[in-house]
Formats: sequence, C-alpha cells, structure tokens
Amino acid sequence: GNLNGARRLFDLSTTMLDQSPSKQARTRGFLTMHGMLSQWYRPFEFGLEGSKVGYLLGMECGDFDYALYHANHFIAFALVSPVGLTEVESDVAIFCQQMQDFNMGTILTFTLPLWQFCLNLIGDGIDDPAGLSGEVMVLEEQEASLKTHLLARTVIQLYQLQLATLYDRFRLIEEILSVFVANHE
Repeated sequence: GNLNGARRLFDLSTTMLDQSPSKQARTRGFLTMHGMLSQWYRPFEFGLEGSKVGYLLGMECGDFDYALYHANHFIAFALVSPVGLTEVESDVAIFCQQMQDFNMGTILTFTLPLWQFCLNLIGDGIDDPAGLSGEVMVLEEQEASLKTHLLARTVIQLYQLQLATLYDRFRLIEEILSVFVANHE
C-alpha cells in the first residue's frame, strides 16, 4: 500500500464530506475513509470511531446497507482494540439482528464469523475454543452455504487461523493453511 496516497485520499475525502450536507454521502464516504484508508496510518481506534459514526449516520438517514457495512467494520476494529469482548459481543448481536431484519444476507455472511470468533474468545456457547463453530455459526453449515464465495471463505479461514494460533492447535493451522493455499492458487 501507498501510505502517502492513503493519507492524501483520506484528507481529500474529509474536505469533500465536510462540505456536503448529505448524511448519505457522509455515510458512504466514511466507509472508504475508515473502512479502507485510515488504518494504514492511524490507530485502529480511529477507524473504530469513524465506523461507529458512519453506522449511526446511515441508520439515521435510512441507508441501511452502508450503515451495516460500517457495523461490520466496527466489529472488526473493536476486536483489535481495547473495547471489552462482552461489549463487542453485545454490539455484534444487535448488528446481526439488524442485518437479518433488513435482509442483508451478504454482510451477515461476513459478520457471523466475527461474532463466533468473539464468542470463542469469551468461551461462551462453544465446545472447542479453537474451532470457529458454536452458538451463532456452525462452521460446516456456513462453509457449505458459501461454496464458491472465495472472499467469505477467506474471512472464515483467517478467523480460524487466529483461533488455532491462540490455542496452539498446530495441526489445525496446517489444515487451514493447506485449504487456504489451495483456494488461492
């Protein structure tokens, strides 16, 4: 990535959005700014706050698609920030319910693994803390429903790898990596 380019694009976007009275434009602009650019040169907490603002703006103006994409980014940022896991889990439960209510299946597909990951870290509703399966997502069912959706499968594999690494499950790491490599060849 080009750090200077990311900063420049972020600054240009900020200038443009500061001049726009449209909440929808701000919501959509914030997704680019905080979901894709700010983490290149700012702490994750900055993206966390920007994603929260984007979510709130989107819900307020009725742009539920972008609001819930912000929610997904918010949870991803929250998982690597000082926010407590029980607070993150509470937020992701609300967001996933909203995704279901607004029939946002695609973003829900990307958010369920984050929710299950959070539950695994808390140790709630799971049999195996290193397996990305439990109360909100049965891994095998989720994978079967994705078939050829490479990006969603990659998200699952990345969270699987994090759990396997945290719990020193080296054989599981090897299995996940072999599938990951095969999917990306």
